[in-house]
Amino acid sequence: MAHRADPRPACGGFSLLEMLVALAVLSLALLALLKLSGETTRAALLAEERVLAEVVADNHAVDAMLVPGDELARGAGLVRNGERDWRWQVAPLHAGDGLVQVVVQVSDPASGQLVAERRLLRALP
Repeated sequence: MAHRADPRPACGGFSLLEMLVALAVLSLALLALLKLSGETTRAALLAEERVLAEVVADNHAVDAMLVPGDELARGAGLVRNGERDWRWQVAPLHAGDGLVQVVVQVSDPASGQLVAERRLLRALP
């Protein structure tokens, strides 16, 4: 009796090596997406921090513009905004010709890092 070949057609599929390569490529893509997600979250937190500090700087810049010129003096303190504490300082510098430059700086009290700064020029009375 003659030996016949298997009548079933050859099954098309992936070999074990092809599956391992596909999983490796997929895992690299997922790791890249995970890193991108982390960087996006970090950038959003930094943007939020900068916006909150700029609001504090703008508020103190407006205060410096509204204070009578003879009462304008150097000052510093802590203020709470956005459920965070911010250290601010205002420094008037004479610019000549009856003008004063006011520098408002806002920093993170924990790290001491300057986060926002406003400079304005106003007339003295």
